[in-house]
Amino acid sequence: GQETRDFSNIHSSRMIHADTALTGLALLSFFGAGHTHLNSPYRENIEQGIQFLFSQQSASTGSLAGNAGPFVAMYCHGIAAIALCEAFGMTKDARLREPAQKAIDYIAASQHPKFGGWRYEPQFESDTSVSGWQLMALKSGEMAGLNIPQATYAGVATWLDTVEDAENAGRF
Repeated sequence: GQETRDFSNIHSSRMIHADTALTGLALLSFFGAGHTHLNSPYRENIEQGIQFLFSQQSASTGSLAGNAGPFVAMYCHGIAAIALCEAFGMTKDARLREPAQKAIDYIAASQHPKFGGWRYEPQFESDTSVSGWQLMALKSGEMAGLNIPQATYAGVATWLDTVEDAENAGRF
């Protein structure tokens, strides 16, 4: 069985901060339309978004959660990591390599050692939606030429094998 913690206050009236995730999603919209910080009429806006992500990245861990609370931090990290990996992959801008790699390294370090996925906190339980964002970041990093530990992919496979619907292959 999985560890349990009380997350009953997850939907309290407190303000939820997800600044890095929202910035990452905005950046991904630009990237999807072919715009980058190097060649676009929106390059200044895109550069500001990238600089914001740089400013929010933890120097010690590589986390891109910024000011996010405990229930959204891993979501924020995954989305922001995808944005940095996509920016690096599209442009090969050397300034992006290290922050993107640090974001990937944080994902690998945060993976639950037994269950193989991710949830709200590093190395705590596994959840398919949080794990999905981390897996997409890993894949973006791989496509950009970053170093992805193969053990991380093996862990994700373990998680997905445990949550796949036995009667409906491919449903989780």
